[in-house]
Amino acid sequence: MDIQQIVDAVVSQAQGSPEVLQGFAADPASAIEGIVGDQGLDAAAVSEVAQGVFAQAQEGGLDLAGLL
Repeated sequence: MDIQQIVDAVVSQAQGSPEVLQGFAADPASAIEGIVGDQGLDAAAVSEVAQGVFAQAQEGGLDLAGLL
């Protein structure tokens, strides 16, 4: 999976469950693994996914208040 596919998967899960975003904000690497499995992402890739998830979530109107 590439970074954008992972971002899309996380955002898709978060749309139905605010708890997913809370878990993602607390521990992005574990949340990614829980959603898409072990992708062998390094810290830079996890950061890139996190930035993409939060940007896409804001664009999609998900409430990020208190998460960032």
